[in-house]
Amino acid sequence: ALTQATRQLLPHVTLSVTVPHILTLDQQVQLAEALVQAGADIIQTEGGTSSAPTHAGTLGLMEKAAPTLA
Repeated sequence: ALTQATRQLLPHVTLSVTVPHILTLDQQVQLAEALVQAGADIIQTEGGTSSAPTHAGTLGLMEKAAPTLA
């Protein structure tokens, strides 16, 4: 409902909505599909906290980001 209301108020603005990682994968997909139908232009996902990088620096950041990118 919030996405629909925002789209109605701002019809020409790119609308990005975040799907929370605390939902199950099936729930995330269902919500993403509903958000597209409600007028969202961009669906953003959150990463979980299960990634524990084993390397420091840039490689460690890439390891941490891998689950989100997947």
